[in-house]
Amino acid sequence: HQAAKTYSLDENQRSSRSLIEAVNAIFSINKQAFVVRGLDFLHVNMGTKPRALFIDHNNSDHGLNIWMLPGSFPCIDPSDRALSAQPNRADGDGATANTAGQALIPKPAAQLQSAQACASEIARLIRDAQDGLVSIAGKALTPGDIAVLVRTHKQGSLIKHALADLEIASVELSQASVFKSHDAKELERICLAIHQPANRGLLRAALATEIMGLDAKQIEVSLEDDMQLFPFIDRFYLYRDLWHQRGFGVMFRRFLELESIASRLLVRQDGERRMTNLLHLGELLHEASQVENSMAGLLGWLARQLADDRQHDHVQIRLESDRNLVQIITIHKSKGLEFPVVFCPFLWDSTVGKSQPRDEVLVFNDATDGPTIHFVSKQQADEKLELIKEQIALDEAAETIRLIYVALTRAIHRCYLVAGCYLSSEKRASPSESTSSMLNWLIAGDDLSPQDWLFDKNRKQDPNAVSSICNAWRALGQSAKACIKVSRLSSLGSSLPLALSHDITELIELPHPPKPQPSWRLTSFSAMTRQHESRVKDLDEASAFNAISLIEASRVEDMPGSIVDRNRGSDSVLTDEHPPHDQADHSVYEPKLDDDDMLHFPKGPNAGICLHQIFETIEFDRPASWPERVDEALANAQLLDQRSARKRDLRPTTQLEHGISPEESSAKWHRMAMGMLDHVLHTELGQGLVLSKIDKYRRLAELEFTIHTASFDHSRLDQLLSQEAQDIGLEIPAETVALQKQDLQAYLKGFIDLVIEHDSRYFLIDWKSNHLGDRMADYGPEPLKRSMLEHRYHLQYLIYTLALDRYLRLRVKNYCYESHFGGVFYLFIRGVRPHWRNADRSPAGVFYKKPNAESIARLDRLFGEPPKRGPMDTKR
Repeated sequence: HQAAKTYSLDENQRSSRSLIEAVNAIFSINKQAFVVRGLDFLHVNMGTKPRALFIDHNNSDHGLNIWMLPGSFPCIDPSDRALSAQPNRADGDGATANTAGQALIPKPAAQLQSAQACASEIARLIRDAQDGLVSIAGKALTPGDIAVLVRTHKQGSLIKHALADLEIASVELSQASVFKSHDAKELERICLAIHQPANRGLLRAALATEIMGLDAKQIEVSLEDDMQLFPFIDRFYLYRDLWHQRGFGVMFRRFLELESIASRLLVRQDGERRMTNLLHLGELLHEASQVENSMAGLLGWLARQLADDRQHDHVQIRLESDRNLVQIITIHKSKGLEFPVVFCPFLWDSTVGKSQPRDEVLVFNDATDGPTIHFVSKQQADEKLELIKEQIALDEAAETIRLIYVALTRAIHRCYLVAGCYLSSEKRASPSESTSSMLNWLIAGDDLSPQDWLFDKNRKQDPNAVSSICNAWRALGQSAKACIKVSRLSSLGSSLPLALSHDITELIELPHPPKPQPSWRLTSFSAMTRQHESRVKDLDEASAFNAISLIEASRVEDMPGSIVDRNRGSDSVLTDEHPPHDQADHSVYEPKLDDDDMLHFPKGPNAGICLHQIFETIEFDRPASWPERVDEALANAQLLDQRSARKRDLRPTTQLEHGISPEESSAKWHRMAMGMLDHVLHTELGQGLVLSKIDKYRRLAELEFTIHTASFDHSRLDQLLSQEAQDIGLEIPAETVALQKQDLQAYLKGFIDLVIEHDSRYFLIDWKSNHLGDRMADYGPEPLKRSMLEHRYHLQYLIYTLALDRYLRLRVKNYCYESHFGGVFYLFIRGVRPHWRNADRSPAGVFYKKPNAESIARLDRLFGEPPKRGPMDTKR
């Protein structure tokens, strides 16, 4: 449908006046510049938007700098005009020379020199900017202000290497698929070898990749001696097993680690690019493995991706760095973007963008019907096929011109363009390919139709074709000399690696980062009490409670039938259920401890971790399963000792200090742990609770919670803690360190050791492996209360109770704290035994408390709003 009205934009709000005039000059020469009839070029005016001042003291103020390839630079000296009128001649080796006597160079050399010239000028700009000679709006030009526009990933790699040779870092933005990268092909070889490690051919193909990093000598040796392959075969079998058992993602990470891929690739000039591609490919393969479950299926998927020419956003090559670097970007991807300085090194290449039509399906723009898909039969007439292919070439030529326009209009202040003629290759010393270049068409094709420019063989072979094009570029430079400078392609001979100025490389002290806002911190009970804990020894250390003295038998007077803490005024008495028959019922009895008694179990944090793991993994009601779980926990703890003892400055265990072998120690600890489990799990803890009767369906280990603690009056929390201490019969000493305000403005995270359901009520259990002493008296009510206060466990159980209360409110219908919550048990497991009983017949080593419902409600309000309640009614 033909539009009723046509609108155009005639103002450029991006570029400088000089650049706008230069683009106008280039696209005004050829009346059919855009190839398509009716699509004419309209002059563009400078918009009203202010432009920053660009200053380059060592170069001209021209907006467009055109560099002519060797052999293409027109002789513009008046004295040489006679020479310039002569036709091209062939030199001795068949290369074509222009009127100035310079030989055209083959296309590969032209590509290399174009890249090197751009890199050399970029180095000059950055170096002069560091010296204050190049600036934008009074600020030094930075590498990130410079963009190099290319058509293909191959061209991008060429310019990236040229920049790296001058020690200029760059970043590549491309629409190309990562599956078209060299890394994708190498990774496929590696994956094939992992799939079949015994296949020597596949394995050697994998070892020959740059990813694996073997040199030629190592590869040669592997070809001659299979023994050299065995270490690789072993590792590749490991990778196959990991892939099969745990998936591609786990295997790939292990492969990167064991083969030291990152450390090897990142020392290369293109290391960041290669590593980014590899990680991207690993991610895509991991995602695909969720669908392709088998190794063979995933390898088939990878092969299909490598053969797929379609573009998908999620597989586009990723940006390897976000630093302030020179940007290498495809022209397609640059649409809509702008850059202060732009380089266009390869627009002269006439083959980029030309497809090789397949004989089966042809896509083109029909003059009458528009976009057309043509299916070719074997009987199709050759003449019609040629017409269709010519139309395809015209479509591609029009697209190339549009991309040239996009490229030249991305710059704000300055653009560099490489142009001219070249030889097709070293073997084919003909300039005919370059004489049909669409960049040259803009300048020298005004008197020809697009069909004649592209398909007239006589014109391409005309010995004057190169001279005609060179003279057209010369005429452009003379007619638009105010905005365009045409010169010979610069040489790399005088370029040196870029050395950063002292001002840039000078090291300065890194300022301290601002502290994170407390409301965004993740903290825990341990972190909250760390300042307080620094005044006493660590958890589970021997004599950890000397800040508050404990009952000691040597300080207790011999009294018939009792052990009394006279220093504390306590009337707590510990008795043994099984005293010798020849002693009175109320006499003091201290049983002799066996060598395998739990009180001799190693002390310290590692021991605590070991015992917690045992309780977390065993099934309370299946004693036959305990030995295996105990051995696992002991093995883990032993490894932890070996790897971390030096780091944590831990003392060796008592057993090892006395020369007992690790095997004997492990067997002894096993007996201790088994005895401890038998004691703890068969002791009646109170409330009729015996843990050995709790099956796995009525307990939940290591319940994780997170509570947001809003800003509040922390003195109210201290008051709550003081009240809780009084409720258990203790006074908080005046010198106790108060919790600081910043400690509780956070997300509070923790793990509840165990939650059980017993008699339709829920109990919270926390295992404590603290060594309080070697007598029953050391695990009586008063020592336990003081140890609870010593480490502020009363704050811990209040927080745990609140977390469980909030959880139960969401999960239990008609929940009521008073009837559904049973209370808190802190089990000091070294002193929990069925026959160790306090005077009131309660078990030793057991601290029990059910916090007051009002205390939990106050803490709930203090921390902030609890989770929204569901449809179930709840109450305290």
